Amino acid sequence: MVLKDLKNWVNSIPEDYDEYNLVYRKIFEKDEQLIAHDISITSGTVDTGTKEICLYEQKSYELTQK
Repeated sequence: MVLKDLKNWVNSIPEDYDEYNLVYRKIFEKDEQLIAHDISITSGTVDTGTKEICLYEQKSYELTQK
């Protein structure tokens, strides 16, 4: 997906959803069941070197480890 596609999709979302949290949903299979794990998106940056938009998550254990 390129940013243009994401912007078009985001702009099509009704304003009623403006206060919804942004998450990345990771889906995997365990014991023949699909499991969903939601990861909160906390920030983002633009990497001009790779021409990528980077979205970040922050886990509580990352705050205490260095």
